[in-house]
Amino acid sequence: SYDIQDIVSIGDNEPGCVDKDHILPRSERATDSLDSLVLTYREVNDMKKARTGLQFIRDCAGMRVPGRNNLVIFTEAQYKAFVDGLKVSGHDDDRKRQKRRKQNLLRLKSDETGMTEGMLTRTSYITTLAMKAIRGYFAGCGRTPDIVAIPGRVTAVLRNQWNILGILAEIDNRVKAPDGRLRLKQEIRGITHMHHAVDAITLGLAATFLPHDGTTWAVACKRRVKDSEKQILARTGIFRFSAHNEPQLVELPSYLRVAIKGALAEQRVVVHQPHERAGLKVQQNTWGVEREEDGYVYIRQRTRDAKTGKISVKHDKIPAGKAFGINPSGGRGKLKSIKG
Repeated sequence: SYDIQDIVSIGDNEPGCVDKDHILPRSERATDSLDSLVLTYREVNDMKKARTGLQFIRDCAGMRVPGRNNLVIFTEAQYKAFVDGLKVSGHDDDRKRQKRRKQNLLRLKSDETGMTEGMLTRTSYITTLAMKAIRGYFAGCGRTPDIVAIPGRVTAVLRNQWNILGILAEIDNRVKAPDGRLRLKQEIRGITHMHHAVDAITLGLAATFLPHDGTTWAVACKRRVKDSEKQILARTGIFRFSAHNEPQLVELPSYLRVAIKGALAEQRVVVHQPHERAGLKVQQNTWGVEREEDGYVYIRQRTRDAKTGKISVKHDKIPAGKAFGINPSGGRGKLKSIKG
């Protein structure tokens, strides 16, 4: 067993015996998110090199670790049993991270996604596909430029401290709750699609003001920084520090706030609701429309219990922009005629 001094660095010249290792090579997946990291002995990390966890196991199963002869690398069966036995517990966000970490531990290649239609609702998978497509444009050009995906926790720092959602609230008062508080981003998703524009603006700010390297990103997300780390953020020109070494963003320049407000006011985010939905592998149920009011559509649906035959009625409301079929134009009059 080890105490904290054995694990972490206790001085510039006294590194700990354990490294934070990227499950998938950082050269291929530039992220320091918690679900991409594990703790391992430095000697094991040196032995693994730029391989995925599973590829390392396949290549080195049964070998002794140089410098730690008491350690033997798992066989693939032992490794998979170990990963399967990792606990998933805690807060919802922690559970999601733990599940993603287990998935990463069983990936043979960094770009191996095992895509399904449902995964296309997850930003990480869309980003993986986008990066792959962009690299394809440069195939045969001699050198593929570095393409990085800025982690969500980094953009969250800029979005929250620069209050980009607050600028959106100046344009759309629905972003604020009746008590005046700014709604959470998760709540805003159900009200307006303009949260995508907020994300696009935040990514632009991050790409402009922050160097494209994981070190700066990691330090920017800390609640408190060491004196040696302050210089990393100070070089960006957008951070100041509290008396307790808490990094804080300097105020966003007024000309940028005006520009952002103007860009959001253009309402350039649109929702594509195709007239022809053939081929979609989904169950399509029509809900009856009770009324439209204050930008919402109030709907109902009758359902019959398969066992008892009892009929019940469900009620719901959705933003009008997400209701398909209420507009009689564009050949969708059939749903309108049956009040669906």
